[in-house]
Amino acid sequence: MSFLRAEGNSNRAEGSFNKAEGNSNRAEGSFNKAEGNSNRAEGSFNKAEGNSNRAVRSFNRSEGNSNKAEGSFNFGVRSFLFEY
Repeated sequence: MSFLRAEGNSNRAEGSFNKAEGNSNRAEGSFNKAEGNSNRAEGSFNKAEGNSNRAVRSFNRSEGNSNKAEGSFNFGVRSFLFEY
């Protein structure tokens, strides 16, 4: 008789599974909304590419400054060797 009761509970489990399927349809709807947002993300990515060109220009300027930094570093080493 306990086994028959377990069968009765299994029917309830099937009912819960059907509800889960209903929720999965809602999840697919949310996924479609995410696809719509991904199009907006691609637009933002294109803007980032435009900014990356500016970053390259700034990096070129940094290279000019790095030469000055190397000169200062060499001067610092000379001062250190002189003090030593």
